[in-house]
Amino acid sequence: MVSVVERELRDRLLGHLPVDPVILRARLHAIAASDPEAAPVAIAEALSEELAEAWGGELGSEQSSQRVIGSALAAGARETWLWVMGERTWRHTAEGLAGRAARRVEPAASSG
Repeated sequence: MVSVVERELRDRLLGHLPVDPVILRARLHAIAASDPEAAPVAIAEALSEELAEAWGGELGSEQSSQRVIGSALAAGARETWLWVMGERTWRHTAEGLAGRAARRVEPAASSG
């Protein structure tokens, strides 16, 4: 069950949702087409940078936000792959990542 605090944090993260990164998706799609084994790492690294810039302030310290985003991306690897392949919308993917991130934040960091 999602707590009220997690839901509020998820909603704040979605309020800072980056615009659909279509150019990034196209670049990642090209990597996936040419080197599928390297693509998951490239996807995680690229989205980690994108989301840290947008969500870092909501997730606590830089170290904490990197951990939370990295963990959310690892748990959502299938969803991010499907987004890169054009099977999911950015909104759907970002909502899933925001929920995963909100569940991974230490309670003190999410009280802002």
